This record gives sequence, structure tokens and C-alpha cells, in this order.
Amino acid sequence: MWDKKFVKSDRKKFLHLIEYLIEAIDAGKLQPGESLPTQRDLSKKLNLSIGTITKAFKELEKMGYLSGEIGRGTFVKDIAAEYKDFWYTEAKVPYKYNLGNFRTTELFNHTIQLNLLSAIREVSNDPNLYLKLNDLSNCGTEEQKISFLDWLKSVGVKSAGAENISLLATEFLTSNLLITSLTRPGDRIVIESVSDPVVKEQISENQRTAIAVDVDLKGIVPDDLDEICKKHKPSILFSNPTFQNPTGNITPLSRKKEIMRVCDRHGLRIIEIGNLDFFSEKTIHPYVELNSELGIYVSNMYFHINPSINTSCVVAARKHLKQIEKNFRITYWTSSQILLETSAKLITSGRASRIIDERTKMIQSRSDLFGKVFKEDEFSGGRNGVLRWLKIPETWTSSGLTQSAYEKGILIRNSDIFTHNSATMPPYVRICNGAIHNDKDYLDAIRELKDLMEDPPLKR
Repeated sequence: MWDKKFVKSDRKKFLHLIEYLIEAIDAGKLQPGESLPTQRDLSKKLNLSIGTITKAFKELEKMGYLSGEIGRGTFVKDIAAEYKDFWYTEAKVPYKYNLGNFRTTELFNHTIQLNLLSAIREVSNDPNLYLKLNDLSNCGTEEQKISFLDWLKSVGVKSAGAENISLLATEFLTSNLLITSLTRPGDRIVIESVSDPVVKEQISENQRTAIAVDVDLKGIVPDDLDEICKKHKPSILFSNPTFQNPTGNITPLSRKKEIMRVCDRHGLRIIEIGNLDFFSEKTIHPYVELNSELGIYVSNMYFHINPSINTSCVVAARKHLKQIEKNFRITYWTSSQILLETSAKLITSGRASRIIDERTKMIQSRSDLFGKVFKEDEFSGGRNGVLRWLKIPETWTSSGLTQSAYEKGILIRNSDIFTHNSATMPPYVRICNGAIHNDKDYLDAIRELKDLMEDPPLKR
């Protein structure tokens, strides 16, 4: 790995070297306890001055990545050992296999954990951390907002500025804030016919009425949305174009333009929840880019990076953000600057992208295992998604199979809870490719589920 060429730039070379060594440690190219070449050898290999290498090593020792021992050399510190109580461990649960909940194990491995720990370490060692903790601009500093906007470019958010983004708490609080900030009691809110049950509950609890709009293989059906707008005059539309729809398809740009034309005709604001957008192989084309006055885009690190990093971001016109931020400050007079700083550090250091890449590889691995057990006509949602909707035999009901699987120690989700009208929901159960910690258990779980599905209930 010591063949790196450091080109001239406006950054000092020792900073480039620090970044290069941290990336190597996070990726496992440099292992804990491994001895680094001498500074003289590195000077020759990398064509850098000994002073540059000495300065980089001292900074990395302060940051906790390296340890220098007089007479022995410089070694990579074992970050995992130092944070052994922070390390991922399986939770105690009343079932054997988790195929139902995306939020528990979260596709972890050693590389992902090291990247998380490295970001936390750098934030905790920041000499300006105390000053940042006293910054009570609790919807994110301008620097933090800019880092998030840079991160969101990869999913298609390109024209927004720092004034168009707010950094809030976890996505459940954010969706509730959007409901209470942008609507009034008694208002009607349009949701997809297959949508997140949590959002439906929040709408009901806040004394609003949910109205379901039809979806097809491309997403929301524009003609049905138009009829709903004419009849009910709703305030907002909630959409999860990459998450709950059992087709697993991404709403294409042509359909999004049709939907936006309907929203523009009726002045309907559309809230797009992008929980899994960074795992998509296709371009998202957020609604906020099609119409910055009506489109509102929401994403988070909770699903994409780790559930402990429960920061969300909302991209919208400033007039919408003002009311959202007002309600947020009433609920949380200040947000966690440590979490926001950790999120920003994950982005600016490139670790967020590395974690996404690593988890995408793991999802692909699960998809390959899934393809060994189930045939193309036995599921919906494509082979490479985080979520999979399994078609169940006519001998089963969705809730019946879910209960029987649970009795055998397998957690799956029945489709009834995701639909506004269970009579229109096809016979599916939902499983998650990212919930079980290791591939062997995942393969065992889907094989056991396959056997159960092929065993008619009456024979049991």
C-alpha cells in the first residue's frame, strides 16, 4: 500500500497523509498492532519529507490511531479493544431469526464498526468540541448543513443551499413534526395504499385523516391522486417511493413528473421519505428538485449508517422549514451537537460513503443467498433490495404465516399492517435482507421459512 503518490494541492501534504493512513486503518489494510515502516523508509517510499511524516504521526497519535514506542517503532492502535463495551453484540430477543426488522443488526461488520468508531474518536478529540456543544443553533450549524448537502448530492439533491436544509432528530420525530407543522387538526393527508404503519398512526393520533392513493408498478397513480385532490382537498402527500411499496421498484422520473404536475395543479405539498435511497442502484430524482416550493425531501443516518446516529435532514423551501424548526425547538430546546458533529465527520471524512459501499456489498451477498432459495416468481421487489416481499401460497394468510413463523422462531412482517385496505393487498409477507448478523443464519432462516410456506397449515 506504500505506493501512493501525493500530488501538489492547496492542502498540506501531512493532512493528505493523515487521511490516507486513517482510511487504510478503517478499511483493515493496516491491522491493530501492525508496525509501520520507519519514518526514513516512508520518506523514500512516499517521496515525502521526514518532517511531514513526523507531523502526521504526531497528529495520528493524538487522535488515537497510532502509538509510538521509543526503540520499537510506531504501531497501529487497536481501536476495537479500547471500545470493547461499545462493540456490537447481538441483543437478547424472543426469537431465533430476525427477518422482520431492519433496525436491529443493521448489516454490521468489522470495517463498518471501525469507521463509526473512528468518527466518534475524532469528534471526541476535537479541541473545539466544547465550543460546539455550546452552539445552540439546534437545527444544525451552517458547516454541518453544508456537509449534509454534499452527502445528498449522490441521491440527486443538487440545487439546495444551506438555507434549505434543517438537521433534526430521528425520522419518526421528523415525520410527526411535518404532520403537525404543515397541517391542522381535521386536515386530510394522502398516503400510499401500502405505506408505513407508523405514519398512519401519527396521522390518526394528531387528529388528521389519512386517505389512501392507489399505487402500481411505477408508484403513485396520478389519475387517482388527481381525483382525491378534487374530492378531499388534502394538505400534503406522504410518499415512500423506495421503501414500503411491495413492487420494490423506484418511481421513475417520468412518473414523478406526472405526480408533480397533479400536485402543482392542486397546490399539494409532497413529502418524500428517503429511508433507503442511498442503497438504490437507480437515480432517485427527488421531488424537491422538480419543484422546490412543493417538494420536501427527508433522509436520515438512522437507516443508512446506524440506528444510534439518529439524525435526520429535511430539504425544503425556507417558508416550510421555519414552521418545522419552530415546532422542533418547542419539543427539543437543543439537539445533540455530538450526534450532529459525528454525522458531519462521517460525511466529510468519506466514512459515510465507505459504510454505504460496505453495506451495499453485504446486501448483494444476501440477495445472492436469497436467489438460491426462492425463484423469480415467488417474490416481489427485485433481487438487490434491502426488503423482500414474498408471495405466499393460497393455503396461507399473511397474518397466519407470520404467526406460524414466529412460533418456529422466525420474525417476519405480515403485509396487512402496511396497507390502508387489507382487501386490496396481495398475499405477501415482508422480510428484510439486513436484519440477521451473519450469512449462515440468514440462509438457514430463509430455508426454514421456505419449508414452512410449502407446508399447508392444515397439515401442521
